[in-house]
Amino acid sequence: MLPLQLLRVKIAGFEIKPRYVLLSDRYIDLANGLIEVFKQCEGGKREKLDKLVEKFEYESFRKGFHFKLVRGLTHLLYRKTVFRKPETMVDPLKARLMVFRMVSEEFSGFVLNKEDSETVFKKVSDKLRIPVEEVRKAFYATYEEEEVVEKIPDLSPVDLIREYNLSLVQALLFKALWLEVRFKAPGYLIKNILYMVKRFGLMYLAKKVEDCVKLRIEGPAVLLKQTERYGTRIAKVVPLIFQADKWSIEARIKWHGRLKNFKINSGLRYLLPKVKSVKVEFDSTVELEFYKRFRNLGSGWHIEREPEPLITGKNIMVPDFCFEKNGRKVYLEIMGFWTREYVEKKLSKLKRLGNVNMLVALDEQLACSSLLREIPFEVIVYRKSLSPTEVYLKLKHFEKPGKRKESKITVDSEILEKLKSVKYAKLSQLLPLFEEKGINGEQAIKILEELGFEIIWKGLDFSSVWVRKTT
Repeated sequence: MLPLQLLRVKIAGFEIKPRYVLLSDRYIDLANGLIEVFKQCEGGKREKLDKLVEKFEYESFRKGFHFKLVRGLTHLLYRKTVFRKPETMVDPLKARLMVFRMVSEEFSGFVLNKEDSETVFKKVSDKLRIPVEEVRKAFYATYEEEEVVEKIPDLSPVDLIREYNLSLVQALLFKALWLEVRFKAPGYLIKNILYMVKRFGLMYLAKKVEDCVKLRIEGPAVLLKQTERYGTRIAKVVPLIFQADKWSIEARIKWHGRLKNFKINSGLRYLLPKVKSVKVEFDSTVELEFYKRFRNLGSGWHIEREPEPLITGKNIMVPDFCFEKNGRKVYLEIMGFWTREYVEKKLSKLKRLGNVNMLVALDEQLACSSLLREIPFEVIVYRKSLSPTEVYLKLKHFEKPGKRKESKITVDSEILEKLKSVKYAKLSQLLPLFEEKGINGEQAIKILEELGFEIIWKGLDFSSVWVRKTT
């Protein structure tokens, strides 16, 4: 991603957009020339690379290329290039300490000329029993310019330009108050994108709108602190959206104190990189530490990181964790980043969950809000880290006899008879059996689970849910 000082934009009235680089011969030649400079220096010192890049930038400016464009491309290549410290016969830190100690002992803390410097290096080399040149090499090895250019990224000129265009979008969204994403994709990809948004800890609300998913994500500009950390997470999400068959992003940008609108859609896909699907293990320390500690607690509850999405009407919610014991499921929602508006929308969503067993964990800053009194579930307040013991004590309430809400729906004998032959089927194929008896989809799922069927979510609606007999 580019630093904001290298971001180039166009502004027309209330609209703002990055100055994308087109895939024309002029810009491809520029990118190719820069890549060749890096290739020339592979295996050599960084000092040589820095000098050649400086020369290339100067020549490019003279040819009429904007300095932010050239330095932006350079910035991306530097970030993707692998550098390493030079190999030395002695640890560089040890060599530097010995040299400084010798200067202090022999020359009262500083040397005045080259001869004195050579004397110091010679005495240190005698102590270490290695050549003087090796002492000098180890002494200077900590400087950046002495690093070795170990590996140049395998990028074509077109790849580099596309990476640059992506970085422009990511940098601009650092100034976003909010962004609204709509995308159409296969069920597994929708599920993956939602999980990644959740794992990055973003403030989001998701809905099904016609044949696509609508994501509303609060932007970094609404936060009073940790804006860089939050903005970096949004930057990581943007490429995931590009995997969808069809997508669009709209954002409200705060630009030098004024509000601007930014739009981009899959029609510009050709200017952007092709993105491979990625999976984030944990981006939140709170979640990671809690997960590890709860698993070692020996509570008898199985903890699952990626439970099936909870769907209430058109709203979609992905809890952080699901706990299961003796057929009972309890979900945990952790609320970290927040604003008042986000909390109000989240509360509205939580209230629609009805009979779902849910725990809500809040950091203590959020817990001070009067809005949280309206949460219809058990609340756990944490500071810095979430206590697995406290969560377990809350879970024990769901273990007590009589706490479980049994289904009051009488299952018709005709349904039971037809289900006997079902081993693996789509939920959508079974729903008509229940609908004939006045039983809706959510009630049908509950009945199937009580009858020993496993519900497998491959997407976010009933048409992509499968049922498998387990008992």
